[in-house]
Amino acid sequence: MAGASPVVMSKDNFSPLDFVYKILKSPVFGMSQREALDWMQQCFCQEHEGFHVALKNYQNLLSNSRRFCEEIDYLWPVNREMGLMAAAGSIDKALQANRQTLDQFSRLVTNSVE
Repeated sequence: MAGASPVVMSKDNFSPLDFVYKILKSPVFGMSQREALDWMQQCFCQEHEGFHVALKNYQNLLSNSRRFCEEIDYLWPVNREMGLMAAAGSIDKALQANRQTLDQFSRLVTNSVE
């Protein structure tokens, strides 16, 4: 699991986290609640090679998107330069967002009756 592809998780949608959590708790892995949450924390909230590979792919996509849009005159400069996308491309930001989201998910899971 430590090689799982990094994901920036959404605070508005716990479905991907719930899916991973259920798989880890299934008979295939047989993890306890605590073990599953610990593995999820290691995969999504600690820096590993997967984050660096994802960032490289993200930067390639950003570069290609900028090249595609550079000649489109009617776009605002911030859109032509992919300003929002460029601002989001950070391992530190992804880890911080993932930690907050996993913390919220963990509280929901530990407070619910299984």
